[in-house]
Amino acid sequence: MLELFLAECRRFRKAALIFAAASLLISYHEFRATSFLSNEYVVYCIGIAAYLLAAGALALYQIGAYKQPARWIWLLHRAIPRWQIFVAIQFAAAALIGLAAGLPLILSLLATQAEHARVVDTRFYVDALHVVLLCILSWQSVSYAILARHRFSFVVLLFPLMLMSLYLASTYVLLLPALLSILLMGYALYTVFRPERRSMQDRPLSFAIAAIPMLLCFYIAMSWSGTILFKVGFTALGKNRPENYVPGGYLEAQDAAGDFKLLQNELAASSDPRAKSWRDQLSPSDESTLRPSVRKLSVRNQAANTDPAIMYDGKRYNWPFSHDSMRFIALNNDTGTQRELSLGPHGINDPAGFAEPVSAYYQTSRTEAGVVARTVLFSRSALYLLDSNPMRIRQIVALSGGESLASTPSFDSKGMTLITNKRVVSYVMPASTGGSAEQLPTERYSITLPGPVSDLGLVNTAEVADGTIVTLLYAGDLQHGAGNSQAITYHVQNGQASVINRRALVDELGVFLAHREYWMSPALFSLLEVPDMLLDRGRVLDAGQATDSTHFFMPRPRDAQIIALLAMLISGVAAWLWLQRTACSTWQRAVWIAACLMLGLPGLFVLLAQQQRLPFAGKLSDLPGAQMA
Repeated sequence: MLELFLAECRRFRKAALIFAAASLLISYHEFRATSFLSNEYVVYCIGIAAYLLAAGALALYQIGAYKQPARWIWLLHRAIPRWQIFVAIQFAAAALIGLAAGLPLILSLLATQAEHARVVDTRFYVDALHVVLLCILSWQSVSYAILARHRFSFVVLLFPLMLMSLYLASTYVLLLPALLSILLMGYALYTVFRPERRSMQDRPLSFAIAAIPMLLCFYIAMSWSGTILFKVGFTALGKNRPENYVPGGYLEAQDAAGDFKLLQNELAASSDPRAKSWRDQLSPSDESTLRPSVRKLSVRNQAANTDPAIMYDGKRYNWPFSHDSMRFIALNNDTGTQRELSLGPHGINDPAGFAEPVSAYYQTSRTEAGVVARTVLFSRSALYLLDSNPMRIRQIVALSGGESLASTPSFDSKGMTLITNKRVVSYVMPASTGGSAEQLPTERYSITLPGPVSDLGLVNTAEVADGTIVTLLYAGDLQHGAGNSQAITYHVQNGQASVINRRALVDELGVFLAHREYWMSPALFSLLEVPDMLLDRGRVLDAGQATDSTHFFMPRPRDAQIIALLAMLISGVAAWLWLQRTACSTWQRAVWIAACLMLGLPGLFVLLAQQQRLPFAGKLSDLPGAQMA
């Protein structure tokens, strides 16, 4: 086994060294000369994708070459057990990936940190390990697709992407699911790593465990392809054009908000005798629209940044945020090196760090004094403003009792409005932003959200002579199955809000489309929601929630449950028909049918991929793997 391991390493050593040199140069340039480490999740994914493709190419050549009959027989008929051959090749691939991908990343981080060129947190070194683990998983997936006996094995190529979707959680916590994924995919690969690739001689339990990656990937493939087809079809049919909107639906109401007509329409439908007077007072210049734009917040030591973790002061310095010190660190724009400056919640070189990771964004608003530009900082429970003279951070909003920010603030001549997971809150800003740190905004009014913030689409506000008109438009999570779409309009006077109109919105998607992720397989839908409940990925939770369980416990309408039941019955009947001409025994057929009834359409696709049918004119003994289900 050791000799085979060393032989595989020698076989690819030149290619690994060339790739390592290129990786070292590129990663060092990106870390040193750009703000790559402070970029957001999407940029990370693009960089990781290059490594995953390289690992897949290694598997394609390494295992693809061995797949040739002569080499395959030579390899797997050595005088050592099959598992030792598998371990030798697997560990050789892991060593090559570590040399070509992991080591250059760590060396680049060390060099960047030694030069004080960028902020290098401890989490980035763990991220380098995650790149290696993802590459190993990519190698295993491609190898499985090559060696598996069925034509649909390529679906497991989605398995690394499933793991990457979790990479907004803590990089330390994610080590466990990454290692478990490698063990699971490695076991599945071992079941197809055999001299006769078309035989299936494993025990039923081993066979079931090995089928788990394919089952999950079939569900993800169906879910993603269904979403893509839905969006393409929706656009192709012109349903996104205003003339084709469903009357009384969410899209029509959302479009009306963009044209400053939503409040007009809602007041026209109101039975309040004051509504006509308010409607005559409305002016587009007085209206503002606010959306719950903050769906996810930064998490301490997260593997990838939810938002760019850097702040620009418009002068000589950039200020990346460090998760180690929980402060902003100054970088000189001219030299690209760190200065002995940091920015905490109480000013320059504040020894105390922020209690939560902080993100920054830049906003301009038009007020009576003209256009005002602001640098706004926010965390889960606090909102800050950056003052330039003197350089300091002022906390202007502090939330408590499990309340979280769900939007960036909207500034206007009256003050500031924002959305939390519990309320819509409006504040009156101090007369001057240059006052003392204790000069805080005062609350003007607060409206308790009548529904979950995850379903809130937008908030439309306008000032009238005797108060403020506020409309809440609910249907923002419609594509994930949430119902209760409605528009609720309030009149706010002296801080007190009263409902003046409530209108139910027409369900534009229908149950079949809105709940498609559920009825495909209720069991797998619930299973894939478990990571969201266990891992903190920064999602803004609905009021009263301790974990992200919105979709897991979402009540489903009766029609969606009937469609799910029909899909499971169709899967069971189709499985029974398919198994009529297979080599399965009676109890194996019963297990397959029960699995398809429970798992729905993805379970049926696994059956179609795993169980080869016998030709009409053939015999059971002619079917490869006839002895095993």
